[in-house]
Amino acid sequence: MRPPPFAYVKPEAVDEVLGLLTQYGDEARILSGGQSLLPLLNFRVAYPSYIIDINGLSDLDYLRDTPDGGLEIGGMTRYRTLETSAAIRDAWPILHEAIEEIGHVQIRNRGTIGGSLCHADPGAEMPTVVTALGGSVHLKSARGERKVAAGDFFVGQLTTSIEPDELLVAVSIPGWSVTSGGAWCEYAARKGDYGIVGVGAQVQLDAAGMVERVGLAVMNVGIVPFDATPFATPLMSGKVPDDTIIDKVAGEVAAAVQPNADIHATEAYRRHLTAVLVRRALGTAIARAQSKTGRS
Repeated sequence: MRPPPFAYVKPEAVDEVLGLLTQYGDEARILSGGQSLLPLLNFRVAYPSYIIDINGLSDLDYLRDTPDGGLEIGGMTRYRTLETSAAIRDAWPILHEAIEEIGHVQIRNRGTIGGSLCHADPGAEMPTVVTALGGSVHLKSARGERKVAAGDFFVGQLTTSIEPDELLVAVSIPGWSVTSGGAWCEYAARKGDYGIVGVGAQVQLDAAGMVERVGLAVMNVGIVPFDATPFATPLMSGKVPDDTIIDKVAGEVAAAVQPNADIHATEAYRRHLTAVLVRRALGTAIARAQSKTGRS
Protein backbone atom coordinates (compact mmCIF):
# COMPACT_ATOMS: atom_id res chain seq x y z
CA MET A 1 0.00 0.00 0.00
CA ARG A 2 1.09 3.56 -0.67
CA PRO A 3 0.39 6.48 1.65
CA PRO A 4 -1.73 9.39 0.41
CA PRO A 5 0.18 12.46 -0.82
CA PHE A 6 1.30 14.94 1.82
CA ALA A 7 3.74 17.79 2.38
CA TYR A 8 6.68 16.96 4.65
CA VAL A 9 8.32 19.40 7.06
CA LYS A 10 11.05 18.78 9.63
CA PRO A 11 11.31 21.65 12.12
CA GLU A 12 14.27 21.90 14.49
CA ALA A 13 12.67 23.60 17.50
CA VAL A 14 9.54 23.14 19.62
CA ASP A 15 8.33 26.67 18.94
CA GLU A 16 8.59 26.01 15.21
CA VAL A 17 6.45 22.88 15.61
CA LEU A 18 3.86 24.81 17.58
CA GLY A 19 3.70 27.45 14.88
CA LEU A 20 3.10 24.79 12.23
CA LEU A 21 0.39 23.13 14.35
CA THR A 22 -1.29 26.50 14.82
CA GLN A 23 -1.16 27.07 11.06
CA TYR A 24 -2.26 23.63 9.86
CA GLY A 25 -4.35 22.27 12.77
CA ASP A 26 -6.32 19.13 11.86
CA GLU A 27 -4.58 18.94 8.48
CA ALA A 28 -1.28 17.95 10.13
CA ARG A 29 -0.02 14.83 11.86
CA ILE A 30 3.08 14.53 14.03
CA LEU A 31 5.75 11.96 13.06
CA SER A 32 7.89 10.83 16.00
CA GLY A 33 8.82 7.14 15.95
CA GLY A 34 6.39 6.37 13.14
CA GLN A 35 5.51 2.91 14.43
CA SER A 36 1.82 3.81 14.64
CA LEU A 37 1.48 6.58 12.05
CA LEU A 38 3.12 4.87 9.08
CA PRO A 39 0.71 1.88 9.05
CA LEU A 40 -2.22 4.31 9.27
CA LEU A 41 -0.85 6.17 6.27
CA ASN A 42 -0.10 3.06 4.25
CA PHE A 43 -3.56 1.62 4.84
CA ARG A 44 -5.04 5.05 4.13
CA VAL A 45 -6.77 5.27 7.47
CA ALA A 46 -5.16 8.70 7.97
CA TYR A 47 -5.13 11.40 5.28
CA PRO A 48 -3.03 14.31 6.58
CA SER A 49 -2.07 17.12 4.24
CA TYR A 50 1.10 17.77 6.26
CA ILE A 51 3.51 15.50 8.12
CA ILE A 52 5.52 17.29 10.80
CA ASP A 53 8.62 15.25 11.60
CA ILE A 54 9.79 16.06 15.15
CA ASN A 55 12.82 13.77 15.22
CA GLY A 56 15.03 16.85 15.26
CA LEU A 57 13.74 17.87 18.70
CA SER A 58 16.55 16.37 20.78
CA ASP A 59 15.54 18.48 23.79
CA LEU A 60 12.43 16.29 24.16
CA ASP A 61 14.56 13.15 24.57
CA TYR A 62 15.35 12.84 28.26
CA LEU A 63 14.76 11.09 31.59
CA ARG A 64 14.62 13.33 34.65
CA ASP A 65 14.02 12.71 38.36
CA THR A 66 11.56 15.15 39.92
CA PRO A 67 11.80 16.76 43.39
CA ASP A 68 8.93 14.62 44.74
CA GLY A 69 10.79 11.42 43.86
CA GLY A 70 8.89 10.95 40.63
CA LEU A 71 9.97 10.77 37.04
CA GLU A 72 9.60 13.00 33.98
CA ILE A 73 10.10 11.54 30.51
CA GLY A 74 10.48 13.67 27.40
CA GLY A 75 7.95 12.98 24.68
CA MET A 76 10.63 11.96 22.17
CA THR A 77 12.29 9.44 24.49
CA ARG A 78 12.62 6.08 22.73
CA TYR A 79 11.42 2.85 24.30
CA ARG A 80 14.94 1.49 24.00
CA THR A 81 16.33 4.31 26.14
CA LEU A 82 13.95 3.36 28.93
CA GLU A 83 14.53 -0.36 28.44
CA THR A 84 18.31 -0.10 28.79
CA SER A 85 18.30 2.36 31.71
CA ALA A 86 19.54 0.72 34.90
CA ALA A 87 17.86 3.50 36.91
CA ILE A 88 14.47 2.71 35.35
CA ARG A 89 14.94 -1.03 35.84
CA ASP A 90 15.76 -0.60 39.53
CA ALA A 91 13.36 2.20 40.52
CA TRP A 92 10.44 1.57 38.14
CA PRO A 93 10.23 -2.16 37.33
CA ILE A 94 6.61 -1.77 36.19
CA LEU A 95 7.83 0.52 33.40
CA HIS A 96 10.85 -1.60 32.51
CA GLU A 97 8.85 -4.84 32.33
CA ALA A 98 6.10 -3.29 30.23
CA ILE A 99 8.55 -1.92 27.69
CA GLU A 100 10.15 -5.34 27.29
CA GLU A 101 6.76 -6.59 26.03
CA ILE A 102 6.48 -3.98 23.27
CA GLY A 103 6.93 -5.60 19.86
CA HIS A 104 10.51 -6.40 18.96
CA VAL A 105 13.77 -4.55 19.51
CA GLN A 106 13.56 -2.87 16.09
CA ILE A 107 10.25 -1.32 17.13
CA ARG A 108 11.59 -0.30 20.53
CA ASN A 109 14.58 1.36 18.86
CA ARG A 110 12.26 3.79 17.04
CA GLY A 111 9.03 4.01 19.02
CA THR A 112 8.62 6.91 21.45
CA ILE A 113 6.63 7.20 24.64
CA GLY A 114 4.94 10.37 23.42
CA GLY A 115 3.88 8.71 20.19
CA SER A 116 2.37 5.76 22.04
CA LEU A 117 0.39 7.96 24.42
CA CYS A 118 -0.98 10.12 21.62
CA HIS A 119 -1.90 7.09 19.50
CA ALA A 120 -3.93 5.84 22.51
CA ASP A 121 -4.23 2.22 21.46
CA PRO A 122 -6.06 0.39 24.28
CA GLY A 123 -3.84 -2.61 23.52
CA ALA A 124 -0.63 -0.64 24.12
CA GLU A 125 1.41 -0.89 27.29
CA MET A 126 2.43 2.72 27.92
CA PRO A 127 -1.06 4.25 28.33
CA THR A 128 -1.88 1.56 30.89
CA VAL A 129 1.36 1.97 32.84
CA VAL A 130 0.95 5.74 33.02
CA THR A 131 -2.64 5.23 34.21
CA ALA A 132 -1.58 2.74 36.91
CA LEU A 133 1.10 5.09 38.21
CA GLY A 134 -1.22 8.10 38.32
CA GLY A 135 0.77 9.90 35.64
CA SER A 136 0.00 12.98 33.57
CA VAL A 137 0.93 14.31 30.16
CA HIS A 138 2.32 17.77 29.49
CA LEU A 139 0.83 19.46 26.43
CA LYS A 140 2.16 22.63 24.83
CA SER A 141 0.77 24.96 22.20
CA ALA A 142 1.33 28.54 21.09
CA ARG A 143 -1.50 29.39 23.52
CA GLY A 144 0.34 27.99 26.55
CA GLU A 145 0.88 24.74 28.46
CA ARG A 146 -1.37 22.39 30.38
CA LYS A 147 -1.00 19.20 32.38
CA VAL A 148 -3.64 16.50 31.89
CA ALA A 149 -4.09 13.41 34.07
CA ALA A 150 -4.06 10.09 32.23
CA GLY A 151 -7.69 9.45 33.09
CA ASP A 152 -8.70 12.67 31.33
CA PHE A 153 -6.29 12.29 28.42
CA PHE A 154 -7.49 8.91 27.09
CA VAL A 155 -11.09 9.40 26.00
CA GLY A 156 -11.68 6.62 23.44
CA GLN A 157 -10.06 4.11 21.12
CA LEU A 158 -7.22 5.94 19.34
CA THR A 159 -8.68 9.16 20.76
CA THR A 160 -7.27 11.62 23.30
CA SER A 161 -8.14 15.07 24.57
CA ILE A 162 -5.13 16.67 22.86
CA GLU A 163 -6.08 19.68 20.74
CA PRO A 164 -4.99 19.97 17.07
CA ASP A 165 -2.50 22.74 17.89
CA GLU A 166 -0.92 20.93 20.87
CA LEU A 167 2.26 18.87 21.16
CA LEU A 168 2.89 16.29 23.87
CA VAL A 169 6.25 17.40 25.27
CA ALA A 170 6.55 15.17 28.35
CA VAL A 171 4.90 12.66 30.66
CA SER A 172 5.31 12.86 34.42
CA ILE A 173 5.00 10.11 37.02
CA PRO A 174 4.37 11.21 40.61
CA GLY A 175 6.72 10.09 43.33
CA TRP A 176 6.16 6.82 45.15
CA SER A 177 8.02 6.11 48.39
CA VAL A 178 11.06 3.87 48.59
CA THR A 179 8.84 1.28 50.31
CA SER A 180 6.82 0.73 47.15
CA GLY A 181 7.06 -1.96 44.52
CA GLY A 182 5.70 -2.30 41.02
CA ALA A 183 5.14 -5.01 38.43
CA TRP A 184 3.80 -5.53 34.93
CA CYS A 185 2.24 -8.85 33.85
CA GLU A 186 1.02 -9.53 30.33
CA TYR A 187 -0.15 -12.46 28.25
CA ALA A 188 0.34 -12.62 24.48
CA ALA A 189 0.00 -15.58 22.14
CA ARG A 190 3.57 -15.07 20.92
CA LYS A 191 6.46 -12.87 22.00
CA GLY A 192 6.16 -9.58 20.16
CA ASP A 193 2.41 -9.88 19.50
CA TYR A 194 -0.08 -7.46 20.99
CA GLY A 195 -0.93 -8.54 24.52
CA ILE A 196 -4.36 -10.07 24.94
CA VAL A 197 -4.47 -8.57 28.45
CA GLY A 198 -1.86 -6.74 30.52
CA VAL A 199 -1.89 -5.47 34.11
CA GLY A 200 0.27 -2.88 35.83
CA ALA A 201 0.39 -2.61 39.63
CA GLN A 202 2.20 -0.33 42.07
CA VAL A 203 1.87 -0.81 45.84
CA GLN A 204 3.26 1.39 48.61
CA LEU A 205 3.57 0.08 52.18
CA ASP A 206 4.07 1.87 55.49
CA ALA A 207 6.57 0.92 58.18
CA ALA A 208 4.08 -1.60 59.63
CA GLY A 209 3.69 -3.33 56.27
CA MET A 210 0.18 -1.99 55.63
CA VAL A 211 -0.89 -0.60 52.27
CA GLU A 212 -0.60 3.18 52.08
CA ARG A 213 -1.25 3.58 48.39
CA VAL A 214 -2.01 1.42 45.37
CA GLY A 215 -2.18 1.96 41.62
CA LEU A 216 -3.70 -0.63 39.29
CA ALA A 217 -4.68 -0.59 35.61
CA VAL A 218 -5.62 -3.17 32.97
CA MET A 219 -4.77 -3.14 29.26
CA ASN A 220 -6.96 -4.23 26.36
CA VAL A 221 -10.25 -4.73 28.19
CA GLY A 222 -12.03 -1.67 26.82
CA ILE A 223 -11.62 1.37 24.60
CA VAL A 224 -9.27 3.07 27.09
CA PRO A 225 -6.94 1.74 29.80
CA PHE A 226 -9.10 0.45 32.64
CA ASP A 227 -8.21 2.28 35.85
CA ALA A 228 -8.73 -0.34 38.55
CA THR A 229 -7.29 1.79 41.35
CA PRO A 230 -10.76 2.75 42.68
CA PHE A 231 -11.52 -0.95 43.11
CA ALA A 232 -8.21 -1.84 44.77
CA THR A 233 -7.86 1.13 47.11
CA PRO A 234 -10.82 0.50 49.49
CA LEU A 235 -10.02 -3.20 49.69
CA MET A 236 -6.30 -2.77 50.39
CA SER A 237 -5.70 0.54 52.16
CA GLY A 238 -4.67 0.25 55.79
CA LYS A 239 -4.35 -3.53 55.62
CA VAL A 240 -1.48 -5.97 55.50
CA PRO A 241 -1.99 -7.47 52.04
CA ASP A 242 -2.53 -11.21 51.77
CA ASP A 243 -3.85 -13.69 49.23
CA THR A 244 -7.44 -13.23 50.37
CA ILE A 245 -7.32 -9.49 49.71
CA ILE A 246 -5.57 -9.97 46.37
CA ASP A 247 -8.19 -12.52 45.29
CA LYS A 248 -10.97 -10.13 46.25
CA VAL A 249 -9.44 -7.31 44.19
CA ALA A 250 -8.89 -9.63 41.23
CA GLY A 251 -12.48 -10.80 41.32
CA GLU A 252 -13.97 -7.30 41.51
CA VAL A 253 -11.76 -5.94 38.73
CA ALA A 254 -12.50 -8.91 36.45
CA ALA A 255 -16.23 -8.38 37.00
CA ALA A 256 -15.95 -4.64 36.26
CA VAL A 257 -13.98 -4.66 33.00
CA GLN A 258 -15.86 -4.49 29.71
CA PRO A 259 -13.73 -6.35 27.17
CA ASN A 260 -14.68 -6.95 23.57
CA ALA A 261 -14.51 -10.34 21.91
CA ASP A 262 -12.33 -10.62 18.80
CA ILE A 263 -10.37 -13.23 16.84
CA HIS A 264 -7.81 -13.41 19.67
CA ALA A 265 -10.02 -13.91 22.71
CA THR A 266 -13.60 -14.11 23.90
CA GLU A 267 -14.98 -11.70 26.47
CA ALA A 268 -14.98 -14.49 29.06
CA TYR A 269 -11.33 -15.34 28.36
CA ARG A 270 -10.27 -11.71 28.75
CA ARG A 271 -12.10 -11.55 32.09
CA HIS A 272 -10.35 -14.73 33.19
CA LEU A 273 -6.96 -13.32 32.16
CA THR A 274 -7.73 -10.09 33.99
CA ALA A 275 -8.24 -11.95 37.26
CA VAL A 276 -5.12 -14.09 36.77
CA LEU A 277 -2.87 -11.18 35.84
CA VAL A 278 -4.19 -8.87 38.57
CA ARG A 279 -3.26 -11.55 41.10
CA ARG A 280 0.21 -11.94 39.61
CA ALA A 281 0.93 -8.23 39.25
CA LEU A 282 -0.30 -7.33 42.72
CA GLY A 283 1.48 -10.30 44.27
CA THR A 284 4.79 -9.36 42.66
CA ALA A 285 4.41 -5.64 43.45
CA ILE A 286 3.62 -6.42 47.10
CA ALA A 287 6.56 -8.82 47.42
CA ARG A 288 8.90 -6.17 46.03
CA ALA A 289 7.54 -3.57 48.42
CA GLN A 290 7.84 -5.96 51.36
CA SER A 291 11.47 -6.68 50.51
CA LYS A 292 12.17 -2.97 51.06
CA THR A 293 10.47 -2.92 54.45
CA GLY A 294 12.22 -6.10 55.66
CA ARG A 295 8.89 -7.92 55.92
CA SER A 296 9.18 -10.34 53.01
